[in-house]
Order: sequence, then C-alpha cells, then structure tokens
Amino acid sequence: RFPAWTRGPVIVHPAKEPFPEWDDMNRLNRWRNVADVDVTTGAVSVRIPERKITNYRVARDGSTVALQEDATEKTDYETIGGTENRLLLWAQGTTEPKTILAPKDAKGLTPRWSDDLKSMAWAKQGEVFVRALPDGEPRSLTPKPKPKPEEKPGAAPNVTPILTPEEKKETEAAESFAVESFSRDGTKLLLTSRKGWYVVNVVDGARRQILTLETDEEKNPRIAALDWTPDGAAIVATMGARDKWERGLVRIDATSGV
Repeated sequence: RFPAWTRGPVIVHPAKEPFPEWDDMNRLNRWRNVADVDVTTGAVSVRIPERKITNYRVARDGSTVALQEDATEKTDYETIGGTENRLLLWAQGTTEPKTILAPKDAKGLTPRWSDDLKSMAWAKQGEVFVRALPDGEPRSLTPKPKPKPEEKPGAAPNVTPILTPEEKKETEAAESFAVESFSRDGTKLLLTSRKGWYVVNVVDGARRQILTLETDEEKNPRIAALDWTPDGAAIVATMGARDKWERGLVRIDATSGV
C-alpha cells in the first residue's frame, strides 16, 4: 500500500476522509487478538478475537483481561497520533468483553489496575478516584476542600462563593495527586504529590504520608516507585542523589515510611 500512496508526481490525501491513508496505515498494527499459549505443548487458545487493541493487561490468575480498544472515529489534526479508547473487561467464560468506559469517559484517563483487575484507579485534575469492577460506581479517595458560599437571607442560589481567609487558604493548599499503583491484595494505593508519597486505604480513603518532599524539587533526591513488595508491607523504589554519585534501590516501609 505504501508505494501506491507515494509514487507519482502529485499525491492527494483528502482531509474530508475520516483517516488519511498514512494515518489509517499507521493504525493497522493495532489489529490483533489476545491468546493463551501453552508453554508445554505450544497450543494456542484465543481469548479475545481480533480487534484494534491499544494495550491490554492480564490478571495474575489469568481469569480476566482489561484492554483499551482504539475507537477513534477520525484523525485528530491537533494531537499527533491522537487516539480515543474504549475501556473493556473480559472475564473467563464469556465470549465478548464488557465495556467499562466509553471513549468520551475514558478520554485523558490513565487507569491503574489492581492485581486481580477487580479495581481500577485514576487521577483527574489532581483528584484520585477508585472503582470496583465491573459495575461499581467511581468514588473519590482525595476529595478537595469545598468552599462554602456565604449564607445571607434571600441570597440568590448558585452565586459565586465568598470565601473566608481560612477557607481560601484551605482551598489553595489542596494537593494535586497522581496514582502510582495498588498493593498486591488491592487494599491500598500509593499516591504521589509535590509534597510527598502517601499510602491510602481503598475502603475508607484513610491516608498516611510515608515520604516528605521539599517544595524546591532540587533539594529532593531523584526517586521513582517500582512496585510494592508482595506482602504489601513496603514500596521498592529507585533513588539517586542530586549532588553526588549515590544511587540504587531503597525499601520504604508502607506504615512508618522508614
């Protein structure tokens, strides 16, 4: 197809088409299926028939597959390689995966999955949400302070809130969080912000800080979480000093932060 599209004195790819030829061809490598391969016999069993799969993840026990399916309807001329994905969940014993999030709801989200794929978490505008799958409702684990409107007799509804100095300070101090990963058993989440790292209980949102960071990033070591230990007792991370040759792996206790 490539020579047919590029040979000749003038090649025209009309923008009125949903996808120009070059973009359509670039998306062809997403047509694939998900299958099991028996490592002893080499036998292949297809789990999910061929579709445009952007990425996928398999539960540790192999019973569930979460995948993002390319549902882009036309080329996005503002974002190079822009893709709209449909979030799907396939369970053992079913033939077709179930839609968890439509493209409009999944846009801009980077989901983090529990080990068994029974929960997912994501951050949106600095707020972290968690959802039990397949049919649970999203709930916030890090609700931001909500300003209270000034209460005056006869005040019009939906007026712009007037904040006290204390409320304004509380709102401005609200942290913006990002999601790192679930613990192996799915009961805890590691969250990060500019102020530090936190371990959050998925059930009730109780949060404790295990690592404190300076406001000036240059004063902090370069640190990145790798994974939880299997028992959920600690976080393994890489760490490197900014002012000397000192780098390696560290273990951060998920309770004390030591």
